[in-house]
Amino acid sequence: MDFLHDSKGTTRLINRVFHLISLNLIWLVCCIPIVTIGAATTAMYDVLLRLCFHEEISVVHTFFKKFIFHLKKATVLFLLVVVGTAFFAFDFWCSFFLSSAVRLVFQVFILCIGYFWAAFVCFLFPTLAYFNFNIKRTLKYAFAFAMKNGVYTLFIMLISFLPFLLFLLVPGFYFNTSLLWITIGFAVLAQVNAMYFARIFDENRLNQLQNQSNQENSQR
Repeated sequence: MDFLHDSKGTTRLINRVFHLISLNLIWLVCCIPIVTIGAATTAMYDVLLRLCFHEEISVVHTFFKKFIFHLKKATVLFLLVVVGTAFFAFDFWCSFFLSSAVRLVFQVFILCIGYFWAAFVCFLFPTLAYFNFNIKRTLKYAFAFAMKNGVYTLFIMLISFLPFLLFLLVPGFYFNTSLLWITIGFAVLAQVNAMYFARIFDENRLNQLQNQSNQENSQR
């Protein structure tokens, strides 16, 4: 209840909600050409990571600035993701034409490799957003981050694929809440992931900011 009487805290909450609504809407618009999904996602994580580190930015201006800045590399990475995902999907489909003795083994193998692929993809665009590596280093570091952060990786994957899982498992609920997804839903999930990415990418910086914030609060 004290939080409700804290005008600064309430203002920060309201500002963050408006930031997420703005991000969600412009991200959806920028995803319409399909091929720009990678650049839009990278720009959104760029903004959210900056907010996690308490940077004072203009959300909309920074999004479009980073969308243009990351467009070339993010588009190349997105096309690699599409090709790689299509390859796994095609292999899994082909497995249904194998004999029953071989089919199960092959499908389990594809699913295991698919898990590592999905984990790698979840880290790909946030890694580009924060570090701005070249394509080769982005691929290398995204895979390394995904592999060495087991519990965080599982949670990030669950959050990232939640809309897809809801669509497959409970499509009625997904469509009934479609207005929520259009206005703020995707940005909220990305915000949750961004808090974990911030800790994974630069935990020392995040801890310093948290300590500084705690000291300021204790002096009030």
